[in-house]
Amino acid sequence: MNINDSFSKAKTINPGDVKKLINEGKAADIILLDVRQPEEYQSGHIPGAVLIPLPELPERLKELDISEQVITYCRSGRRSYSAAALMSGNGFKHVYSMDGGINAWNGLVASGQYEKGLFLFDNIKTPRDMLALAWAMENATQILYSEIQNIVINDDTKKIFLTLANAEEQHKKNLFNAHKSVSGGGQPDEKELKASVTGIIEGGISLENAIAWANEKQRTEDDFLEYAMQLETNSLDLYSKILRKTDDQTVKKLLDNIIEEEKTHLNRLGNLLGKRSVNE
Repeated sequence: MNINDSFSKAKTINPGDVKKLINEGKAADIILLDVRQPEEYQSGHIPGAVLIPLPELPERLKELDISEQVITYCRSGRRSYSAAALMSGNGFKHVYSMDGGINAWNGLVASGQYEKGLFLFDNIKTPRDMLALAWAMENATQILYSEIQNIVINDDTKKIFLTLANAEEQHKKNLFNAHKSVSGGGQPDEKELKASVTGIIEGGISLENAIAWANEKQRTEDDFLEYAMQLETNSLDLYSKILRKTDDQTVKKLLDNIIEEEKTHLNRLGNLLGKRSVNE
């Protein structure tokens, strides 16, 4: 298996092209999917858009027609990119993420571009390889969450990033045990697991680049919350794919537990982001 088979790369569309489709009377032929929180949707959304918040999307994919053309959007394009990637990985052939999100739709385009990352890793062929990669990525993501926790000021935001960092530690333990199971009981060590990939966080982005991004002065607490939601969604997507490719019941149970926790994190992050948008 190539790692590109485990990470879905989403297609994008610019807001101008979306407006053109609507102005040409083709709105009925597409599903505009708003993946923000309900509070954000109520404060302003594209006419006719369907609301399915990103934390709810994994459980509600069955509500959408897999044959329809879907355009996802959020505030800035980060959550919608994860949503489109998740849907692509679940069989949707005609799904796009709207670049720049509702900000770009309204003409409020921020400078710079979020690094989506390319998942160009080779020689990932077995569940053991995938679990080792996942362990190393959880380890790097734990470092990033700890870094963000030291940057943010708001107590609620600090608390949620501390929770996320602690969760990554537990995920590493679960993945360690899963790796041991698929290895026939062989005892892996951290050196072996870390050797699978160095300095890559969930989603395949360089830890060094992610920390540099986090330390840029213009970053807001909302940016950090959205970023974490994207990472958690990418992680959920990866584990769901590994789950479908293994018959090992121990691995299935461990990954099921991680997937459910990722969903809980998405809901907590989304709720906090929604509350912040109301108070702004």
